[in-house]
Amino acid sequence: MGPTALDQIAAMLQSCKSSQEIKISRGETILRINLRLDDLNLWGESAEVLPSANIILACDNNTAGIEQSNLTWVVGAAIRGINLDNPNQVIALLIKLGIEENIATEIINVCPGLCKEVKWAFYRERHGWLCASPALNREQINKVYGGGNGST
Repeated sequence: MGPTALDQIAAMLQSCKSSQEIKISRGETILRINLRLDDLNLWGESAEVLPSANIILACDNNTAGIEQSNLTWVVGAAIRGINLDNPNQVIALLIKLGIEENIATEIINVCPGLCKEVKWAFYRERHGWLCASPALNREQINKVYGGGNGST
């Protein structure tokens, strides 16, 4: 059995310890994996409010269906959740929300446990880049930041 999704996220964090983020470029588009502790806490709290969702999204509205929204930055956003069965459904949704296909498809490679072990949050940052952050609970954060032994 290979490493768990949390082990993979911990390894990602170790590989980018100082910046706590990973950037993937595809042409003009960028995907930023945000592993900053403050943001993990923020998205973990959002996930607690949306317990049946495995995907958390920062949308530009909360009145239309999620697929009629646009992905936006976190400040002032409608934080919405959805439960999807597999990463291909997440990619299709991100494309409907205005994310370029060439960067949306990268989530399969860099979001361990997507739709299974780990809830993930997606949003845009101020430059328009797609950002993804694991929406971890306190125990999961302790495991990722504590090297897998459950301590901080």
